[in-house]
Amino acid sequence: MKRSKLLLPACLLVVFSLRAQLPEDLRTAIEQNTEDTTAVWNYIKASRYYHSSLLDSAVYFNQKALDLSGKLRFERGEAAALMRLTGIYRMAGQIEQAKKTEEAALKLATIPEVGEYAGKIYELKGNSMIDGMVLDSAYYYFSLAEKANLAIKQPYRNFSVYLGYSNIATQEEDDKKTEEYLLKAHEISSTRRIRKDHGMVLYFLMDFYFSRGDMKSYATYAAEYLELTQGDQSSLRVNPMHQFLYFFDEVEPVENQIGKMKQVIQAQSEMGHQRNLLISYDYLCLLQKEAGQWKEALQTAMLGLEAARRIQYLNEETAFTQIIAGIHEHLGDYRQAHQFLKKAQTLQDSVHVYESLKNRQELEVKFETEKKEAA
Repeated sequence: MKRSKLLLPACLLVVFSLRAQLPEDLRTAIEQNTEDTTAVWNYIKASRYYHSSLLDSAVYFNQKALDLSGKLRFERGEAAALMRLTGIYRMAGQIEQAKKTEEAALKLATIPEVGEYAGKIYELKGNSMIDGMVLDSAYYYFSLAEKANLAIKQPYRNFSVYLGYSNIATQEEDDKKTEEYLLKAHEISSTRRIRKDHGMVLYFLMDFYFSRGDMKSYATYAAEYLELTQGDQSSLRVNPMHQFLYFFDEVEPVENQIGKMKQVIQAQSEMGHQRNLLISYDYLCLLQKEAGQWKEALQTAMLGLEAARRIQYLNEETAFTQIIAGIHEHLGDYRQAHQFLKKAQTLQDSVHVYESLKNRQELEVKFETEKKEAA
């Protein structure tokens, strides 16, 4: 089959400067200019270093992989490069280029040697059909992806296919089917609990139930999400989790958000999800301050402090103590503000002592282990 060469947009960066940013071993391998399948994968690996920052550089290395794969008649390499180029062009808003690479990839998807990339190619096409709201075609391509993954005995890959089905059902405003497909995706991804995969499924489940006011179901998956993303209890921080755990409409009034947060807290309290409660109390407090409800915010922060003490989370106890001090200062109660600031400083010192002791104990364990291994 004749390979059509896809032209690369003018690259603004000198090749030497592109290579200079790569890890030394990968850069050395690329500079050897070999023409084999290993070189193809090295070019694709190099493109990943620029995928989220320098798109021109990512395109450059994928094009190198595509050209060499065509020369070698290496279909898997072609499929991998075309798939990545399609994603990059879509990210850059170059829709016509994306369509060209997408169509070229589809021609390869039926070739047995393409292997695991066939399912991903069909999945990419399905997602582009959703973007164009051609939902029947989207469903067709996702069904091809599902069959392709099963044909190579890789059923795990279908977790993202079911996410695609759920997206179609969402566009069709079919909540029952949306939920059904999300739960199937969860069933698959939970078999491996890979953070990137399973976390994405949990994120969509949280969004689904939160948006529909089913806070008990939401709380169930929020607890699982937090467990997956925060394995070390001492590493839990309150504020950074806000953007991932709650799903409000952009124009939703703050009063409505406060009401929903109270429902979340009630569900988490009933289910005993103490770690999530800390985050929910903190976010509710933030919303109440935004709404000018400072006395209510103080009550919420006190509940958060009690919860942190109950499960002995020093970092969060310190954070809530500082929040309470700030609220007292805003309310003009400077004596209480000063007292809580002193408590916060004492707690902060305790955190430093704890972390220092923990680090010392870890070093001692490593030292003793090395001694035993040497003996």
